[in-house]
Amino acid sequence: MLKPQDILVALKLLPSTTSVRGSYAALAVSLGLSASEAHAAVKRAIRSGLLLPSPVRPEYLAEIRVSRPALAELLCYGVRYFLPPEMGGLCLGIPTADSAPPLSRQLLPSSALPYVWPSARGTVRGVALAPLYPSAPEAALRDPVLGEWLALTDALRLATGRVAELARDEVLRRLEKPERADAAAA
Repeated sequence: MLKPQDILVALKLLPSTTSVRGSYAALAVSLGLSASEAHAAVKRAIRSGLLLPSPVRPEYLAEIRVSRPALAELLCYGVRYFLPPEMGGLCLGIPTADSAPPLSRQLLPSSALPYVWPSARGTVRGVALAPLYPSAPEAALRDPVLGEWLALTDALRLATGRVAELARDEVLRRLEKPERADAAAA
């Protein structure tokens, strides 16, 4: 069974995010996981079909690839059921969902309070949304492209009308045309 950190690992292993292909230890540090957690997350994601191992060296991190169709299906149609949003009160935090890029660049400013991950490093006052995984906000600060993927995931977890549709379109665009999305994110 998948766990939230497995999705975090799969998002980090997308080519557009900051590369951590060298070792499980580097992957773990970049995501705020232990090396054993990172390794277990990769194994579960492979078992579920979210990640594709190399036929020659199945556990060699540098050759493991993300199954883009599987990730698209999970994010667009499953994550809201698998990891429903947990809302909190008002707090300082880091913007997410439609309050963060890339969706914040596509929407007109709103008078509604933004969604934020509660964080001592946050600078925006908004409605607390529990992150996909506790270390996700710090990982997003270290890797802005990963932060965009996590914000899209949160928008899909919230699954509200037009925002969810925009998030689905963006996820599919990025996964179908990775080289264009990578250039746009740069």
